[in-house]
Amino acid sequence: MKPEDEVRLKALIDQAFAAGAQGQNFMASFLREKGGVAEQDKPLFGAVAVVMNRYDLMMQSGLLARCQHLAGVGPQPMFWVPFAPHLLRCFECCKVVNEQIAGTVEDRTCDACGTVEEEGFVYSCAVERPPVVLARPFFRSYGPVIVHFGLCRVCHKTSYPESP
Repeated sequence: MKPEDEVRLKALIDQAFAAGAQGQNFMASFLREKGGVAEQDKPLFGAVAVVMNRYDLMMQSGLLARCQHLAGVGPQPMFWVPFAPHLLRCFECCKVVNEQIAGTVEDRTCDACGTVEEEGFVYSCAVERPPVVLARPFFRSYGPVIVHFGLCRVCHKTSYPESP
């Protein structure tokens, strides 16, 4: 690798780590505010795997666009929500779309099985995919993707049997 490419790659790695730290901060805030479940670097199963498989399918099939705030900037955390699945969003756009469904049927609908909870959602969840740095065929860096979703009581119990 050429020396100038090494410098460029190091800069991208530094940016990815910074975006990863932002993602970690979001996940910590999420736990404090929502009291839900936040997963990082753990094998996923049950209803959580169902939601994450849906995200992976959207990503691999090229069906995901990005909000205008993610274009042309360095890596930053990106957010994906299953109820509006065709767009990766910045933090502010994710906040807006979540506020738009607050108190609606969509807000009480399980993102894994589709059950509508009459008493409202009990379990808010987030899974973080780590940042990515590519050196070939071209240099590119992406921030972490945080998948934010809700589970009904049954799906939560099948995914987190040790939870109360």
